[in-house]
Amino acid sequence: MQKFVIGREIIKKPKFFVAQPTWGVDIGATKFIRNSLIDLANDGCGIIVISQDLEELFELSDNICVLFRGKLSESKPLQELSSENIGMLMGGEEFHSESQGH
Repeated sequence: MQKFVIGREIIKKPKFFVAQPTWGVDIGATKFIRNSLIDLANDGCGIIVISQDLEELFELSDNICVLFRGKLSESKPLQELSSENIGMLMGGEEFHSESQGH
C-alpha cells in the first residue's frame, strides 16, 4: 500500500512533498522511491523526509534537523553533520559545528 500511495503522489509532480517515504517497502521499491524523490528535488520540489534511517537521510538530504520531545533542532547543512552529531541531537543533546567556532 505504501508503494502505491508514494507512487501516486510522485506522479502528480508536486511542488512540496512530506513523507516517511520508504517505511514498510521492499529494497527495490526503496531504491525507486529514493531516486524519484531526488528527481523531484532536482526539478524544484521542496521535500521534507521524515525518517529514522540515517542512511536514507544522508542520501536524500541537503539539510537535516531533528525533532526531540516536540522541539525541532536548528537545521544544519549535511556537510556539517556526522552520524554521531545526529545521534547526539536525537538524544536531546546540542552540538556545535567547527564552522561555528564552538
